Amino acid sequence: MADAREDPEQLVAGLTDGLGADVVIEAVGVPESFELCTRMVRPGGHVANVGVHGKPATLHLEDLWIKNVTIPTGLVDTHSTPPCCAWPPPADCPRHN
Repeated sequence: MADAREDPEQLVAGLTDGLGADVVIEAVGVPESFELCTRMVRPGGHVANVGVHGKPATLHLEDLWIKNVTIPTGLVDTHSTPPCCAWPPPADCPRHN
C-alpha cells in the first residue's frame, strides 16, 4: 500500500529498479496525471488512458519515441484493458513478489 505522501515516480522507480511500470492507468483526466503516467511507464509498456480529459495534455514524444509504449485511448474499459495487463504477472515482475 502506498502512502499518499509518497512521490509516485520515486515509488515506481524504487519498485522496478528504475525501469518503470509495465502498465500505468491514467484515470483522473488532467494533464498532470497523464504526463506523470507517461514518465512512469517502462520501455515497451502501456499507458491505459481511462480518464476523461477536458483540457489538452502534452504527449512528450521527445521522451517517448525511444520507449515504444502503447497508449490506448477513448473507451478503455473492462473489455479493452485486460490486454494491457498480463495475468498472472511474470515471476520476475516486482508486483508479483
